[in-house]
Amino acid sequence: MKKMIQISNLVASIVLLLVFVTSAHAAQSNLQITPPPIASPEFEAGKVDAKAGLTYINMSGSGISLNGYGANIVRRRAFTDALAWDMQGGLFILKGSLGSNDMSFWTIPLSLNVEYQPLKTPSSSLILFAGPNFSYGNMKIKDGVLYAPFPLLAAPSKWDLNMSITMYGWQGGGQYSAQLGDFKVSPFAMIQSQQGTVAISYGALKQGSTSIPAFTTTSYGLDLLYLPWNVTLSSVLQQAAKSGDNSGVNTTIFTLSHTF
Repeated sequence: MKKMIQISNLVASIVLLLVFVTSAHAAQSNLQITPPPIASPEFEAGKVDAKAGLTYINMSGSGISLNGYGANIVRRRAFTDALAWDMQGGLFILKGSLGSNDMSFWTIPLSLNVEYQPLKTPSSSLILFAGPNFSYGNMKIKDGVLYAPFPLLAAPSKWDLNMSITMYGWQGGGQYSAQLGDFKVSPFAMIQSQQGTVAISYGALKQGSTSIPAFTTTSYGLDLLYLPWNVTLSSVLQQAAKSGDNSGVNTTIFTLSHTF
């Protein structure tokens, strides 16, 4: 009977996760980096887990090409065998091009999640999570705009375009884990809905700010944990679909992390 209840919980949780992932729609594309907020594939009452990692990132889209590195840390505390909370923070720096212009981008993403573990056995586990997120960053496009600051100038001058970006919203998803010998294989999926504001300036001249309409980012990934060393290799594909005047952006993330 107990085994049947565990199987029922697993099926219900997977169905809930699939509905959640497939029902979201992308309304606005944007540059966003979010590692999965799971410190380890499972937890138990009273346990505290932390995971620190180093990350390589590639972003590509219509006329956009960025590469960079970063670091992030996740900390989780479990209240019971089924309920926990986590918090995550990081810093990521990228450089590349937008069209024919050089471009740089850095961002600090933060998140806070409640985790629910409906399934935990010696060989497998399932964690569902949801909570708020926030990020602050800056984008600089060198010689990005032809701009004449004063009418007396006979010809326009090239000025760097700077954008300070603040975003906030919600995220949710799930991760299933299965043990294979000394390894744990953990596929996961995550949805983010965000909106925010961007402050724009040309060189030293501030041009005001504008809002960023709500947009959705979908992430799929895989964690491979080597148990003897507590080292995890993660790969993530994040997709922000094309919408309006914004082209879609694909982000690939590889992270090597240690759980302690």
